[in-house]
Amino acid sequence: STILRSYFLKHSPNFLETWKRRKITISLPQPKMDSTDIHISQEWQAFDGKNYLTLTYKTYSPYNFENNINCDFDGPYSSHKECYEYRSFKVTYNQLPIPVHRPRSKAEAQSLTRWLNAELQLLGPDGLLTGTRQSITALQWSQ
Repeated sequence: STILRSYFLKHSPNFLETWKRRKITISLPQPKMDSTDIHISQEWQAFDGKNYLTLTYKTYSPYNFENNINCDFDGPYSSHKECYEYRSFKVTYNQLPIPVHRPRSKAEAQSLTRWLNAELQLLGPDGLLTGTRQSITALQWSQ
């Protein structure tokens, strides 16, 4: 039902008059990456009663020297699990330039988590962060 609702809202002439894409320069904690590492995905997690969110980055490294695995053979999206690294950072609500508040219940935390992962896009200097080696410079979302 969410997909259908989004489709109708985005294709409604009245909605298009008010729908805007927002982009704000931001500084967020991010993983230190080697020159060959690539961002694969980012995931937000909200928690009931906590004053912070967790932002988890999934990065790909073409070479895993610890386990002697050449990850470059399969590429960044279908490699062995040892080729990926997950790094999480706490982001306080004050660090986000968007109107979100601390969830007061588990249901609110789940709803906020879904919204953040569906709507927020992390951007580098050249656009979307996913598939690049760039650093985060901005956030983008629909409003």
